[in-house]
Amino acid sequence: MKLGITTLASVVLLSACVTNETPADPEPAEISWTEAVEYINSGGVETAMQTHSLFVYLQMKDGREFTTTEPNIDEVFRVIRNCGEPCADIARITE
Repeated sequence: MKLGITTLASVVLLSACVTNETPADPEPAEISWTEAVEYINSGGVETAMQTHSLFVYLQMKDGREFTTTEPNIDEVFRVIRNCGEPCADIARITE
């Protein structure tokens, strides 16, 4: 009987550790354009992407992701250019 309880306990513990579910990638957080400019100027952005529809995607060096809408086409690139040295290594992607 003791062996049965031990075996059952092992199965319960193992089933708690094993799952068929994969963690879902979280959606990028939507932020305001002002917040996006602050993130860019902080030097923490790794990649900036824009589309013709003014959609902007920012990937941070720490792995966080954000989306926003720029007020005018290419505004994200103007902000990066004006940022200077802290933004020199930001990868830029456009549609």
